[in-house]
Amino acid sequence: MAVLGIDAAWTLREPSGVALISKSGSRWRLLAAAPSYESFIAITGGANPSGDRPRGSEPDLSGLLSAAARVAGVEVDLIAVDMHKEIARTFEAVLLDEGVTSQDAEFLHCPLDSG
Repeated sequence: MAVLGIDAAWTLREPSGVALISKSGSRWRLLAAAPSYESFIAITGGANPSGDRPRGSEPDLSGLLSAAARVAGVEVDLIAVDMHKEIARTFEAVLLDEGVTSQDAEFLHCPLDSG
């Protein structure tokens, strides 16, 4: 089992942290962690982390999933996202743009205020 975790920034100008963990038997282990979407894709592709401040950007979901699968050796089973409700709709739009549908996800939970 592979889980991709995203700690989403409040704006696209700020970087969002990304981590990949996997479970083998009863043991969980950290496979990769990075301070931004771009740096996660870069370091999982073998690039050395730069000393520059990470930049914010829109998530490249297909790039993140490809990078995670390459490192984990399996497809990602679950994406866990910690984000403020104000940006949840933007992230949902990105998922839809990337072709993620309810058929692709067993469980999607995004509590938004109704007002």
